[in-house]
Amino acid sequence: MMNSCKVFHKFLSNQIIHRFKHYDVIISGGGVVGLTMASALANNPLLIDKKIILLERGKDMEQSNISYKSPVYAITIRSKELFKKIGAWNIIKKNRFKEVQRMQIWDSFSEANLVFESNDMMSAIIYIIEQDIIISALKQTLSSPLNKNFELKYESDINQYAYPNNKNMDEVEVHLSNGDILKTQLLIGSDGYNSLIRKTKKAPCFEWDYEQAAIIATLNLSTFDSQKYGDEETTMSQSQENMVAWQKFTPHGVVALLPLNSTQSSLVWSVPHLHGHDNKLMHMNEEMFVDELNKTLWNANIENERILKLESWMDKLLDVLPFENIKKRRINTYKQFPPRITSIQEGSRMKIPLKFMFASRFVWPRVALIGDACHRVHPLAGQGLNLGLGDVECLQRILADSLCSTCNIGSHAQLLRYQTERLRHTVPIITAINVINLLYSKTYKSSFDDLSHTGLPAMSAITRTLGLQMVDSSQYIKRISYFCQLKYTIHACGTEKMPNLLLYHIGAS
Repeated sequence: MMNSCKVFHKFLSNQIIHRFKHYDVIISGGGVVGLTMASALANNPLLIDKKIILLERGKDMEQSNISYKSPVYAITIRSKELFKKIGAWNIIKKNRFKEVQRMQIWDSFSEANLVFESNDMMSAIIYIIEQDIIISALKQTLSSPLNKNFELKYESDINQYAYPNNKNMDEVEVHLSNGDILKTQLLIGSDGYNSLIRKTKKAPCFEWDYEQAAIIATLNLSTFDSQKYGDEETTMSQSQENMVAWQKFTPHGVVALLPLNSTQSSLVWSVPHLHGHDNKLMHMNEEMFVDELNKTLWNANIENERILKLESWMDKLLDVLPFENIKKRRINTYKQFPPRITSIQEGSRMKIPLKFMFASRFVWPRVALIGDACHRVHPLAGQGLNLGLGDVECLQRILADSLCSTCNIGSHAQLLRYQTERLRHTVPIITAINVINLLYSKTYKSSFDDLSHTGLPAMSAITRTLGLQMVDSSQYIKRISYFCQLKYTIHACGTEKMPNLLLYHIGAS
């Protein structure tokens, strides 16, 4: 009887050891932002001895090199520097990515356009990379033998979280569906827009539906093309020159083309639900869809007498202003034409509903949110993932600082530093993006004829036109914004370059 009790006691002890596991950091969500967070922590010399686990409810997917099918992201130089710092960039370079040397925006209601490029017109300003290539590179950095304290666990269903609520419980408990209970000093939520962590913490959020959908597809381009754009005839060779990102604001949404290689680009077409236009585009056959897209990109502008007069007046004003940099910019600016689409890659067309969400809090005791778990924005500025990667860089830096100042890794004071810094950075960007979307959505909800009358749609079009002209003409404005962001970038990543994507899109408003 005594021996039986000893055996049972040993069995019970083993089960308890199996069920309760302790980690310094638990990351919930294994998308790009979650994997980058794990890699940033695992590769930081100050955090290398910390026990970290990443939990992902989905299955581990293998990278496909056959064709461009996964979502693609526009990665800023700052985000690239973060990838370099954690060792992922060299792996990405061995796969495939595309440098963008120039960005061009224009509006259907005027001749105004905004061009952004590097000073030498040869350097990249953003990089277009597929989601699965980024994920594959990050997983390879985490599989290094040096990261012996890191675990990556797929197919991990989380039943519930238990948060610190009294003096007797100073850790977060993560209860898995298989019965395991994981304890941690810091829980990082990167579990996306429908974040279970954010919902269980009942974080107050600003949320609304944009009443738009993003139509995504991989486009095949014409190598040589002749087209008439307005009153001009042009012949272009696309085979060597597909290094321009295009964005056009139209009555039927924002069309963006991101180059993938010499003959392919990725489409992001933000289409309003109004009149079911998004559903019509999804149900069109390939030939009709391509015709509609080419017509949207190439058709002449919708002329409005009031806007044309104001545009002409602004041109004359800019010509007489005594600023050499403005005149030089206007003389050297040249117009390029968008590529012509010949077909779309089979199976690449999809539709994603567009919603806005911004959490008023990013942190609680022992808990921090990053990426889409705390903010989701319209894709017109291409800032969604870059904002999430900014969260990663900021949080890992503050966590490392907290250890240097003898605080524990989940110190609430340090987490509040992270929240303050990120709110200061994200709120202006997200506000600017929503203002731009608001200005253009007023056009979606009106007919073309409304622009001939006084009203908000007409004023929105006028404001956009003047903004484009002013920002594109003034190198001084761009330089001010560049240096303001440069200071932040050097502090964050040690880089010496950063494209002014925010100003680029503010100018469009």
